[in-house]
Amino acid sequence: DADLRDADGAAFEYHRRYADLQIDLTGSEHLGWASEGTEQGEFDEAADCGFKSGAEHVGGVLGGGRFAIFFPGELHKPSCKSEGCNHVRKAVVKILMK
Repeated sequence: DADLRDADGAAFEYHRRYADLQIDLTGSEHLGWASEGTEQGEFDEAADCGFKSGAEHVGGVLGGGRFAIFFPGELHKPSCKSEGCNHVRKAVVKILMK
């Protein structure tokens, strides 16, 4: 269960070892994607997570059982408010990529 945030000003996350498979079970959320950004702090190796700021290049709404997958290095901004929805129940599956 996740309360959604405003997309404006939110940082993109990225991973180095894992792909993120995100599936919305109930509700909907805006997802953003970018090809580049400015590093925000140091990458957390233990959590396999880093953050970057920048302009969203592509965005869309996920919901109704649909899914998105983000591969290592892809900047993605999940859990953002979509029209009429500020809460979502979702499954996030981490897939180790070697």
